[in-house]
Amino acid sequence: MLLANLRERFFDTTLAAPVDTLDEALRYLATVDFLDKRTRAHRLLQEYRVQALDVTASQLPLAVVNRYLEIKRAGPL
Repeated sequence: MLLANLRERFFDTTLAAPVDTLDEALRYLATVDFLDKRTRAHRLLQEYRVQALDVTASQLPLAVVNRYLEIKRAGPL
């Protein structure tokens, strides 16, 4: 099974932005915490043999095709 979990670009831009104020630091830390929990959830899914894509909407088509080819090459299909 393949799960496509779409990630908002906001998270990527927040992590790449400079941190100069308290509000920016809090936003950065909240983003890191959220993405860490998301990563742990994906690892838990993997224990149940669910593959999860963590991509932005613009990355989705290519990511799905590439993962399909990986799965097919590995033999389960």
